[in-house]
Amino acid sequence: MSKIEVTYNSDANHLLASLEPNVPSVDGHYLTELDSDKLVLIKPIPVKLEQIHDDEWIASFDAGGIFFSGGTAQEAFDAFEIELIQAYETLKSLEERGSFLSNQLQVLERYIVKKT
Repeated sequence: MSKIEVTYNSDANHLLASLEPNVPSVDGHYLTELDSDKLVLIKPIPVKLEQIHDDEWIASFDAGGIFFSGGTAQEAFDAFEIELIQAYETLKSLEERGSFLSNQLQVLERYIVKKT
């Protein structure tokens, strides 16, 4: 699984990425590779991390409609990657999709392709 890196932008006074438990919301994470034998990222996926309780974080990719939670920021990030892979594979396998699922797949296809 991808590791979360800590970065601090002092100019904007904005924490871009963190594993600290007292940070309620963190933008600036990017999933840069997938733990998959079948799929590969063609560009990094922006991931937002939010702490919603003391022991619960949510990792989300709003444009793609993908989110997942975990007890720590790292657990949420790792679960998000697994959910992302499963969602992409499920959407690709559907013979019929409504407009929401079609749009979701179109967004994911901007980031993910099958390995050749």
